[in-house]
Amino acid sequence: MNKQEQEDRIAIRRAKANRRELLKSRGKLLGGGFVAGVLLTLILGFSTGNFITPSNAERMTREAANDAQTAALVPYCVARFNESPDAQKNLAALLKTSKWMRDQFIRDGKWSGDGASSQINDACAKKLVTEATATSAKGT
Repeated sequence: MNKQEQEDRIAIRRAKANRRELLKSRGKLLGGGFVAGVLLTLILGFSTGNFITPSNAERMTREAANDAQTAALVPYCVARFNESPDAQKNLAALLKTSKWMRDQFIRDGKWSGDGASSQINDACAKKLVTEATATSAKGT
């Protein structure tokens, strides 16, 4: 093997070593960019509400079910209240009751049914007060 062949082999080995180093550095950059992209996606996804955890999804489902139940039972409660024998007297008493105790007033009168949630009772009381206020505003 002559001197030129040896120099060519050394040059080829150096070129291969340089390519390996270049690929390693590019791989590190690519890996770092990938990790940064994943982290950024997760942070933005959770902070904007696009990603939802299972516990958060369960809470949202429970709230939606409660809202639907309330929306379905409030008209029933209002109708029972208005059909009661002392509806006008009860309405006057409800209007005099403090805002914080109105759901208890509805519960005590059992217009929303036994075991109704405070959310249903409160929504029924608000609806009755709103209707009474609207009626009195039209009358004056």
